[in-house]
Amino acid sequence: MRASTPIRSLAFWQLPIAPFLCVCALGSFFAALAKDIPLSGEQDGLFERGEYVVVKTVTVRSGRTISFAAGSVVRFMPYTGLVVQGSLVCRGEPSSPVVFTSDENRQPPPTRSSSPAPFDWNGIEVADSADSCVCAFVQISFSAFGISVKSSHTLVRLDNVLFQKNGRGDLSVAGADQSAQDNAPFTYTNAVPGPRTVSPQAANFTTAPKPVPKPFPWKFTARIGCGALGLAGLVLGLYGHFDANKNYAASQSAAWPDADTYWKKMQTSVTIRNIGYAVGAAGAAGFAVTFIF
Repeated sequence: MRASTPIRSLAFWQLPIAPFLCVCALGSFFAALAKDIPLSGEQDGLFERGEYVVVKTVTVRSGRTISFAAGSVVRFMPYTGLVVQGSLVCRGEPSSPVVFTSDENRQPPPTRSSSPAPFDWNGIEVADSADSCVCAFVQISFSAFGISVKSSHTLVRLDNVLFQKNGRGDLSVAGADQSAQDNAPFTYTNAVPGPRTVSPQAANFTTAPKPVPKPFPWKFTARIGCGALGLAGLVLGLYGHFDANKNYAASQSAAWPDADTYWKKMQTSVTIRNIGYAVGAAGAAGFAVTFIF
């Protein structure tokens, strides 16, 4: 029968990993509150009011129409843009314009050191095959070329469009630059549309395209899930960590057989702590992966 409990090493479970996991899990949880809806590839239809981020150039195929509701903000990542082979019809409002801008143009500003500047994204390219480009109360900023209409046969109708800090120009039609002034409402239309068949949405500006469902925000959903998983794992790990400390201290001061009981409780707490930290790390890793794909 022993009278005391030998001192045992706690080197592994006393490693300072809790602060690191705390930062990862909490960072993933709060960053998951981002609300941008990603867009890429072929798109068409009416997108409801919201904040969108173009992660890969968006293309509107011939015969299709894309529109964003008043108050929508569409941010573009570097080297991306909007290529219109069909129709672009956007009708904003004086107090709720449709905004096409750089991904760097945010309020409050992003934590990274960069700031919005001309050439941050490509611009809106209206292809030779395009039917129409009809916009009212729209803002276009920090692009390379603003709106570039390749053919004079494409119907262009702009009403109170605001161009701001675009690189090479604001509006060109069939290679000819138009006299838009920076940060001043601009109105323009072709003299006569070409022989091309014009879509009903462009011919009648009061007709909105048929609404389509928003793209499923899988990245936002994944970030929320991973953030919650990381936070839950952190809480479980911290519980096991402090409970293990408490039982270890009790095992060193208690007499046998109570000392063994506390030691076994400490080992259980260590297992809980390890599982919690592993879950938290998996959540943080999953959150990071959503920024890669």
